[in-house]
Amino acid sequence: MKIAYVLAVVLTLCIFYTGYHFLTVAAEHQVFWGVLLILAFQAQVATKIWIFMETGRNHTAREIRKLELRLAQRQQAQH
Repeated sequence: MKIAYVLAVVLTLCIFYTGYHFLTVAAEHQVFWGVLLILAFQAQVATKIWIFMETGRNHTAREIRKLELRLAQRQQAQH
């Protein structure tokens, strides 16, 4: 997860860098920087979706473990 957060920050910096160049270069180079901007944006979106999915998976797994513990405690209390 730490690597994904670092990657998200790096991609944010890439977005600002490519966006700056897209706005400041001559018209014949804007396509190149525009494509790089879109690719950086798409990579950041994919990274953030992966972070969100992993966070949800970890939360769900934690809740399942808590539920299993409660059920085990309830079964021990009944015996």
